Amino acid sequence: MASLVFVRPVSDFVAKYPFFSQIQIAWVKTALADVFVQTKAEGKSLSQVDTRRTACFALYGATYLGAVQYGIYVKVFRRFFDKSVMDKFCNQSFGEKMRNKLGIKQLLSQLSLDNLIVSPFLAFPVFYSFKEFVNSPSSVETQSRFLTNNSTPDLLLRRCRQALAKYRNNFWRNSQP
Repeated sequence: MASLVFVRPVSDFVAKYPFFSQIQIAWVKTALADVFVQTKAEGKSLSQVDTRRTACFALYGATYLGAVQYGIYVKVFRRFFDKSVMDKFCNQSFGEKMRNKLGIKQLLSQLSLDNLIVSPFLAFPVFYSFKEFVNSPSSVETQSRFLTNNSTPDLLLRRCRQALAKYRNNFWRNSQP
């Protein structure tokens, strides 16, 4: 019961201010993820955490993952794709989604737009520009390094993770009791 006292106001705030909430959640989540990686994967203590790197991740989280992705996936996609189909599909159970051919077609179109345009031409270049901001002053060098060393493995790995996440989010979200 005590958890509901906390959850209700947060839920109401998120519903009332979705853009601001997206930015807040994204920067906190991204900064905490970097601290987690530095302490657990890299074995650093909290006093050894690279705060400049964490600040860069927080800035990336707020700007790209928060503001830009909200604009792309909430505002722009709702203009490109039928809002009523999107809303109906998102709120259906798994069984209903499997029978909703128009919803599945629209979902596949969204995935295609995301995978063929947004990720390779916006998401990764922005990420590597932020990364380069932390490591060196040359953004031209970053783009060149991204294109030669990182683009293919990053894009393939992202496609696999994204396909699983989209499947889980779109098909299983409302099918659980």
